[in-house]
Amino acid sequence: MKLHQGGRLDESSQKNLAELLFSESGPRTPRCRRGSGGCQHGTIPDWLCDRSGNLDWAVWLLGRRTLMSHDEQTPMDVQSVRERARHRLGGSTSPGEHLIAAAWLASLGDFEAYRSWPSRIPAEEAATIPDWLSSSCRMLILRLRKESGRNLADALLRAQELVCLMYVDQEHGALLEAQYESIAGVLLECARLPLDDVAALGLEEHIDLQFLNRDHVIPIVAYPLGTTACSALASMAQQDSVNDVQPVCPVPTFEEELVFDSGRPSDRMMDRFAERRGALHCRDGSSSEVRAVLEEDWRISVQFTASDTWCEKIDRVRIGTRVAECIDDHRDFWIASLGELSLDAQTRLINQPILVTLVTGERFSL
Repeated sequence: MKLHQGGRLDESSQKNLAELLFSESGPRTPRCRRGSGGCQHGTIPDWLCDRSGNLDWAVWLLGRRTLMSHDEQTPMDVQSVRERARHRLGGSTSPGEHLIAAAWLASLGDFEAYRSWPSRIPAEEAATIPDWLSSSCRMLILRLRKESGRNLADALLRAQELVCLMYVDQEHGALLEAQYESIAGVLLECARLPLDDVAALGLEEHIDLQFLNRDHVIPIVAYPLGTTACSALASMAQQDSVNDVQPVCPVPTFEEELVFDSGRPSDRMMDRFAERRGALHCRDGSSSEVRAVLEEDWRISVQFTASDTWCEKIDRVRIGTRVAECIDDHRDFWIASLGELSLDAQTRLINQPILVTLVTGERFSL
């Protein structure tokens, strides 16, 4: 790929990138979240709208296309996607694959199969699931390290299935909590992967991914940027990497803090946790104040003080592997509940950093 001075692609490279961006049915044009009063280009951040040249639009479209609203991108509806998932569930041949298929269906919004799996799978077969999951994760990590192209895309889709299983299980009793560490290893391996153009295109072709719970989707699957797009983006970036995590404040430690006999966090622990506060400074010059609070019932709240436009840029918030939920349309208040977890899991999670990810790819930890 060649860049002219000023960050524009040459004619040949434009053609190569266009082949990735457009299907046989023509260009897929995103719609702007902010409606008629917002950005005229679609769901594009101001730091790209302010620049000129088709490269900005192409790179953003390639990375953001999978998160467009479903009815705008494809006539396929979520019911048909769920029906295919139910068909897969019915054809599963092992307890582990049944669980994977049930979790995928739950991430599509149909929870019944996952809620009922403990009563549907015989106890002797269910007992094999933990070892099967651990072995599957180890084999998948090796596969992710050696594959490329379509095979890498298939491996990432398998990783996405396992990650869906972890998040769905967290939301339904955490029966597989002992295997979260193995799945987290897969998630870490995905975060380190470079994605070639063929693998990126392979992920783009899986329309079903658009209908998954957004908080369950691995970043590399949600934003499949291949080598060409990443090289173009890197040539324009004003920083070393758009994915560097910017620390907002040090993560407090709780080695000497107390937990009450009733299982509630102590005042000292809650005071220490409240030290997670500061300012998030973005590349475009905008900023937001953020503060995190630990409640007596083990709820963690993360509050942002910024304009509605800024808060729209918040893609997700998590503490460790625990995903926080946005409680209103303003996206300025997020909550993660640890109340149903064991005391060991609660104390382990509050020692993890809170990670804030924006739709621009910028990440902050506190």
